[in-house]
Formats: sequence, structure tokens, C-alpha cells
Amino acid sequence: MIDFKKFATESNKIEGEKKASRNQVYALQWFISHELTKKNTLEYHRMVAENLPKEQRGVYRKFEITIGGRPAGTPHYAIQNKMDDFFRGIEKMDSWEAHNLFEKIHPFSDYNGRTGRAIWLWKFLNEEGGWGSLSFLHRFYYQTLQHCL
Repeated sequence: MIDFKKFATESNKIEGEKKASRNQVYALQWFISHELTKKNTLEYHRMVAENLPKEQRGVYRKFEITIGGRPAGTPHYAIQNKMDDFFRGIEKMDSWEAHNLFEKIHPFSDYNGRTGRAIWLWKFLNEEGGWGSLSFLHRFYYQTLQHCL
């Protein structure tokens, strides 16, 4: 059994937050129990990104972003096509591939990390069998980022 509260809390800690809200835990449970589709991923982002302005929740970004002062992600005008390609090929990807590609696209203004980790968890649990303890999340996440760079 997955401890969704613990997973959401660890995911938020990666982003510098101390805990996950009740809504974020519910959003993760909801996401894992539904099909992995573009529509459901947008809905998950809308639910989990509670600190973003409403017009940025559950929609792809319409501007460029930087991380650490460097340009990041797919240019905003190409996100729709990249995400359509992402979901067309998602069944062939394992959890690592899906997570890494999503992070490279970086389709949202914020909450990309949490959404990418939810996609990783969905693939891991629903297609790869998963396991009961995910306390390794911090270590796994940073190893994954190093692996894809």
C-alpha cells in the first residue's frame, strides 16, 4: 500500500516545502486511480498547483521559463505538439523515461516536478508493479535528474 501523504510530502520537500496539503494528497490519489491521459494530467496539475494563479493551473505555459537563470524546457509555442507526442508514446515508456521526458518538456509555469513525479508514480504502480515503501524518493529523484543530463 502506498502512503500517498508521505509521497506528496517528500515530493514537496524536493521543492523546499515542509509538507503536503490535504488537497495535494487527494489530487495524487485521484491521479493514480485514473487513466494516464493528457486530460487527467492537466486536471491533476489544476488540483495540485493550488498556489498558482487560477489562469495558470491545468494549462500549458504561454511564456518561456528559466531555472537557475538558464532557459529551460520546450519553447512555449511548441509545448502542445511535444505533449501530444508525449502522450502518444507514453505506453512504450517506462517510469524513468516518462518522467525524464516530461521534465525536459517542462510544460507548466510551475509544479512540473510534482507533476512529473506523479507521472513517474503512476507508471511505476500501474505498469511496473510498484512496491510498498517509497521513502527513497529524494535519492531517486536526484539520481534521475543526473541520469538524464
